[in-house]
Amino acid sequence: MQQRDTFLDFCKGAAIFLVVLGHVLLKSMDLRNGLFNFICLYHMPFFFMLSGYLAWRVKRFDVSFFKKKARTLLLPCFMVGLMFTLINREYDAFIFSEFHNGYWFLWSLFCIWCLFALVKWFISLCRIKNVLIEIGILLLPFFMIKLGGQYLLPSNINSCLSIGFTGAFYRFFIMGYFIGKYDNIKKWFQNKRVNIAGMIGFVLMFLISYLVDLEHIGPFTIVQILLCLSFLCFLRVLYNRLFDRICKRIEKYGCRSLDIYVFHYFVLLLLNLTIVKQFAAPMQYIIALLTAWAIIEVTLLLSNPIERNKYLRLIFLGKIQK
Repeated sequence: MQQRDTFLDFCKGAAIFLVVLGHVLLKSMDLRNGLFNFICLYHMPFFFMLSGYLAWRVKRFDVSFFKKKARTLLLPCFMVGLMFTLINREYDAFIFSEFHNGYWFLWSLFCIWCLFALVKWFISLCRIKNVLIEIGILLLPFFMIKLGGQYLLPSNINSCLSIGFTGAFYRFFIMGYFIGKYDNIKKWFQNKRVNIAGMIGFVLMFLISYLVDLEHIGPFTIVQILLCLSFLCFLRVLYNRLFDRICKRIEKYGCRSLDIYVFHYFVLLLLNLTIVKQFAAPMQYIIALLTAWAIIEVTLLLSNPIERNKYLRLIFLGKIQK
C-alpha cells in the first residue's frame, strides 16, 4: 500500500484555501482587486498540477478506473451542484455556463482524466519510451483544443461541456504528472536552495503584480508555470518552518478538499460580505483571510454528518465507506 504524501495534502490544503479566499475577495469587493487577480493567475493551474501529480501511479485504465472517477468526480458535481442550483435558482448558469455555478472543476478534471487515459493508451500501444516524444504526444489534446478544437462545436455546447477550461488546464495536469513520475524532478524540488530561490521568486512576482500586469510581461503559459512551480517551493519552505499543529490543520484541509470545494458555496450564499468594503484596504484583506478560514472551518463542521453517513457520503461526495 502506497504511503500517503503529507506534503501533497498540505499543498492541496493551501490550494483549497486560495480557492475559498478568491471567492471571498470576489464577493466582498465586487471589483477585481490586485490580490484576487494574482491568485487567479495560478491557484487553479496549481490545483490541476496537484491532481496530475499521482497520475503516474495508475497502471490500468480499465472500466473500474472510469467508474471510480465518475463516482468521485461526476457524482459530487451533479448531486451537490444541482442541490446548490435549486437553492440559488440559477438554473441556466448550472447547465449552459462553462462555470456550472462553480462546479466546473470536477467536470473538467473528469474530462482531463479521460483525455489522459486515451493518450496514455496510445503511447503504450506504440511502445513509446522517449521522454520528449511522450511529452509531445501527451500535450496533443491541449494543442488540438487550443488551435481550434473548441470552435468545432457551437458556443453553447462548448460552454455546457466546459471545453475551454478542460483544454486550458490539461497542460498543468500533465506538468504535475511528470513532476510526480520522475524522482530527479521531485528531488530537485526538495532541494533547500531551490526552494528558497523559488520562494523569493514567488514573493517578487507577487510584488511585481501590483506594478504591472503579469499576463503581459511574457508568454502567459510560462508565467503561470513559473508561478505554480515557485508556489510549490514557497509551500515546501512553509511546510518545513510552520508549527506542526498548523501543518496538520492545513493537511486536513487537503484531505477534505472535496468537502470544502463542493459545500463552501452554501456557506458563502448565507454571508453578506459587501460590508468588507467599508474598511480600509489593509483591513479588507485581513478580514478576507479570516473569513476564508472561518468558511472552511464551518464547511468542515457542517459536512461532518455527511462524512459519517455511508449513504450521504456516497451520494454527495462519491466516497465509499472505509
